[in-house]
Amino acid sequence: MNTRDGLYRDPAAIAPLKPSELAAELRELALEIVEAAAQLGGALHPMTAQAIADFLRPANSYYSGTYALD
Repeated sequence: MNTRDGLYRDPAAIAPLKPSELAAELRELALEIVEAAAQLGGALHPMTAQAIADFLRPANSYYSGTYALD
């Protein structure tokens, strides 16, 4: 029997993977990044924020499978 065939007969081979719990230090660092990003976003001039959003729209749309030309 081919080993690749055996992979898909085992229910564990198709079970969804769940991330493990992050260490408290990493959670705190992630929170600091989110807070700093929120402060930065709030400090941007509206025209700058719109320009950044327009620039990043194609990259964000690539992963969602949709792309609209406005």
